[in-house]
Order: sequence, then structure tokens, then C-alpha cells
Amino acid sequence: MCVCFQNKYNLAAETTIPIRVEDVNDNIPGFAEVLSGSVLENEPVGTPVMQVRAIDADATPSHNQVTYELDDNNEYFAIDRYTGNITTKVVFDREQRDIYNVKVSATDNSPSALYKNGLPNKGTYPELISTISGEELLKLFSCSVVIGLFPLFSCRRNLTLVTS
Repeated sequence: MCVCFQNKYNLAAETTIPIRVEDVNDNIPGFAEVLSGSVLENEPVGTPVMQVRAIDADATPSHNQVTYELDDNNEYFAIDRYTGNITTKVVFDREQRDIYNVKVSATDNSPSALYKNGLPNKGTYPELISTISGEELLKLFSCSVVIGLFPLFSCRRNLTLVTS
């Protein structure tokens, strides 16, 4: 900003004053995509299910770094707080339960400028995770081959899935 002064004798002076606009934490993390995940029944603990991703529109890393957590169903699923990767914590049986509604939260890394409570901004989104059987997977991918005790799925879409 340029500031000019002039007195009654028409003597003038001017100076430039730099003004820097600083970012404040005024954006809530928002999820990039609406996703649902699935996992085959009888898969081992630690099986990847899906990855969630949230973006915080604040301009600086001091306000836009996002971490993740599960707000419910923690006994069934785990989430990596930095990557958003969701994995299983149990072996699933589709006949017992086939749908899990999981609420994921994304939190930024500094106190909110929107709410004067000293807490970071937090966005949540419900994700749907379903368990599927090997038979359903065959139908899903129009597959026709099961070999031995461990299914090998050869699909018409040039896709090969091997389950353990």
C-alpha cells in the first residue's frame, strides 16, 4: 500500500507499507469423493477395504493438514490417521451381517477461526462397507471359474483376482 502525505506548503512525502494477509483456519475439511467399500467374507484381519480422502481448502499447511478417525464401528475397522486407508479388524461372516455404516471424520490441524472453542475444524461423512461372498463376487465380475479350495477368479474383463 502506498501512503502519501502533503502539508499546506505542498511538501509531500510518500512511503510504501507492505501489508500481508494471513490465512486463518476458516475451512472445514470436505471429503473428495463419496465412496463405498467392500470386503470378502473370511478374509484375514488387516485386509484393505477402501481409502477415504478429505481436502481442507485453507491455503497454508499450518491450517490444512488433515487426519482421519472412525467415529463408530471401531471394533470392526481401523483407519490410518494419515492416509485414510481403512482395514479390517475382524474376519467377517456375511451370513451374520452384510452391511456396516461407518462414519469417518477428517480433522484439520489448528484451532478453528469459525468456532471460538479452541478446537480444530472437523468434517464427517458416512461410508458404506459391505461384505460379499465369493459367489457374489463371481456374479459381480461375470466370472465362471473356481479352482480348488481357494477360488481363482478368471474374468471376462481381463481381470484376475486371487483370494486367500
